[in-house]
Amino acid sequence: MAATAAAVVAEEDTELRDLLVQTLENSGVLNRIKAELRAAVFLALEEQEKVENKTPLVNESLKKFLNTKDAARSRRSREFSPRFRYN
Repeated sequence: MAATAAAVVAEEDTELRDLLVQTLENSGVLNRIKAELRAAVFLALEEQEKVENKTPLVNESLKKFLNTKDAARSRRSREFSPRFRYN
């Protein structure tokens, strides 16, 4: 009986989550949150670049990423994000 109740609660939680995600997507809030998170991550990566002389990066994958076109594109897009209220 307890297993059945737990399954019902899990199903209700899943339905609520799906409904919430759909509502946030439809209103554009979820995309805005994702954009803000991406911008915050890239800001943190750029901050690391600034202090790299003091504390060099040891993660080779991160060093390679910071030198890619994707990283440069994200920096450019972040410059425009305040205009679109993503920042």
